[in-house]
Amino acid sequence: MSRSISAENITGAKSGGGRATEGTGAVAASRLGPGWKISPSIDIAPGTTAVLADIEGPGTIRHLWCTTDPHRAWRGTLLRMYWEDEEEPAVEVPLGDFFCNGWNTFSQVSSVPIAANPNGGFNAYWPMPFHRRARITLENLTAEKVTLYYQVDYELDEVEDDALWFHAHWRRSHPVPYGEVHTLLDTVTGAGGYVGTYLAWGVNSPGWWGEGELKFYLDGDDEFPTLCGTGTEDYFGGAWNFDVPGQGYTAYTTPYLGLNQILRPDGLYNSQQRFGMYRWHVLDPIRFSEDLRVTVQSLGIGPGQGNGLPHRYRHTSDDIASTSLFYLDAPSSASRPATSPGTSRRRFLTAAAGAGSAVAAPALLTGCGTARAKGGNLQFWNFYGPQRSPDPAVNAQAKWFVDMVDRWNATHKARIDLVYLPQPTYLNGFKLPSAFATGEGPDIFLLSPGDFLRYYNGGVLADLTPHMEKAAIDDFGSALDSRMVDGKVYALPMEIEPLAMFYAQDVWEKAGLSEADIPTTWDQMLDIGDKLRTKTRAGLVFETSPGYYQNFTWYPWMWQGGGEVLDEHGDVAFDSKATRQALGLWQDAVRHGIAPRTMPAAADVVGGFKGGNVAMWQQGIWNVSSFKAFAPEYRYGVFKLPTPPGGRYVTALGGWSFCANAQGRNPEAAAEFCVWALGSMKDESINRMVEWCVGTKSDVAPRDSALDRGSAKGGYDSEIMKKFKDEIFPGGRAEPRYPPVVYKAISDAIQGTMLAGHGVASDAERAARSIAAYTKSYKGASLI
Repeated sequence: MSRSISAENITGAKSGGGRATEGTGAVAASRLGPGWKISPSIDIAPGTTAVLADIEGPGTIRHLWCTTDPHRAWRGTLLRMYWEDEEEPAVEVPLGDFFCNGWNTFSQVSSVPIAANPNGGFNAYWPMPFHRRARITLENLTAEKVTLYYQVDYELDEVEDDALWFHAHWRRSHPVPYGEVHTLLDTVTGAGGYVGTYLAWGVNSPGWWGEGELKFYLDGDDEFPTLCGTGTEDYFGGAWNFDVPGQGYTAYTTPYLGLNQILRPDGLYNSQQRFGMYRWHVLDPIRFSEDLRVTVQSLGIGPGQGNGLPHRYRHTSDDIASTSLFYLDAPSSASRPATSPGTSRRRFLTAAAGAGSAVAAPALLTGCGTARAKGGNLQFWNFYGPQRSPDPAVNAQAKWFVDMVDRWNATHKARIDLVYLPQPTYLNGFKLPSAFATGEGPDIFLLSPGDFLRYYNGGVLADLTPHMEKAAIDDFGSALDSRMVDGKVYALPMEIEPLAMFYAQDVWEKAGLSEADIPTTWDQMLDIGDKLRTKTRAGLVFETSPGYYQNFTWYPWMWQGGGEVLDEHGDVAFDSKATRQALGLWQDAVRHGIAPRTMPAAADVVGGFKGGNVAMWQQGIWNVSSFKAFAPEYRYGVFKLPTPPGGRYVTALGGWSFCANAQGRNPEAAAEFCVWALGSMKDESINRMVEWCVGTKSDVAPRDSALDRGSAKGGYDSEIMKKFKDEIFPGGRAEPRYPPVVYKAISDAIQGTMLAGHGVASDAERAARSIAAYTKSYKGASLI
């Protein structure tokens, strides 16, 4: 029996089409009467999920069609498909990527299973059998309404007992950490067949980018795969760089493979090359009986380096988003990654706090770094100013930077140009390292603790010690520990940003709770979170998006139980009871519905609390100024992170630093500026830090003298700031400075256990093995 679900027949019932009396077309059809296109589409509000189909089986979905308004929602809407009565989706992919249009710009696709037609008409013909139930949803992760036209065509008929279920996984490496690979599938277990790949590939460096091999690890393959390609363009059926002489990159779309999209730089805002490629293994499925893992290398070609060869391969750090399609003998897969494709609307200060981004490893940075500033001036790259914003807090922060540089320029011969980079550009993982790699690196820049070793080991960081008095070094105290190597200072912190638990006082009180009920143990915290959660409110929020920031927020829970990634001798200690306990805490919170799988209110902390979407949220001190600016009357509180049985209180301390480029135009002047600005014993330097930490922002000052002056100025008199200074901050540890391989191993363990249902013990052990393998050959400054 053939059936079809759309906005005109939302259940697919026989004779159920065209009966709507209300809908998005009601006004246009108001003079025509029933049956005349009254409900051709649906509107999906920001942050909500629409159920497109909920079908009782047995049956097989044969065709999907849809289009959206606007097109820019293609990467920001999340398509999910659930088979039988599974709680976890088998398909979880941004809408555009599922239909081979991952860049929010239309591209024609003329293949057998996928067709994308003008202008944004998406079609899929993958057969999707199910026995009892099929459910399809679309979540709007954008900040605007999305209008969706759609149709789900299916047949109700018997399905063979051994029919396999359709799956699609999406992953993005933004960028691929230098020297590593992008993982398309992370060990899917079971029997089945791999049927398709779509890659949205953004190139972050000049030269040919597609030398990377796709590798398929089948049925127990460990270090080496059974199926290994010979190059990216080879896998997608092209050759010789897709470069036709006289034409350059040439697009093609065929029944089973194609380079369907080429987005070229425009010399203005679209600065990078971007590509879309697909291959369907319909006639050549890759069959597996136990497990499957798939990777692709981020590999290009660079100029020869005196070795007698015209070219040499080189690691790249490109932006790769993959959609992998396969059939499996299970309706859900434990290896499904946690997907957050939408651009986070996390507040400016939140995104900046305590977190770096995955950038190039030392080898990419070594030997490079001259800043080519106009007129010979030094360049200071930052994400604060100069800029004008509707946010008064952002304007105040920008003014602090502008005033500081103006003051320097008025009193020093070596002049500085303050260069503003929008926060997403600065933090997206390739702008800064790419600049160093191409000889365009800034003379002065901001650096987070998590990125310190990559730049130090790459020879980029200038020694600031010769410009500092011993009294000033002592004044910073332990705040310099993570910015020093062999007793020398290579970065000066401008702030210290501790983590704590924020809570909604009105929610607390309505539940009959008071300050006496503030949890001091993990179990108490989970119990209260369980009590305060509702269908629209998270009881407790932990960071769910993978990255340095998520790791930063997770470390305290491990430290509280006495756990470490590396012990005092530098030996790997990650596989411990404390690690498994911390992984288990986050996993249990999500598994029992206390903590959400995705960030509420699109990660907008103030908006989440004001909107009643959150009861408790692990966050940092930087949010105090955000509440002051945007919700001065909102009643909230903070408390120290609770501890496990037998544990001790610890929190993590983030914060950004000033650094000077050792290979820049004038390293001496750049280093002198950093010390003049933040590290001098003169009143001007100390007062500048006071103004930043308690005037412009809400932070703990990293110098004793600035902390004392800030206190005397009343900067820590408010109940919240006093609690941060006197109770939360004293138990803090600096954010670790682990390189990408170590960070990624920990991140995979957090993601796998928290959101993919992996075993805590196995993922902790796997991460420890990865870290151990890396540290055996690591050469550079101490990791601890």
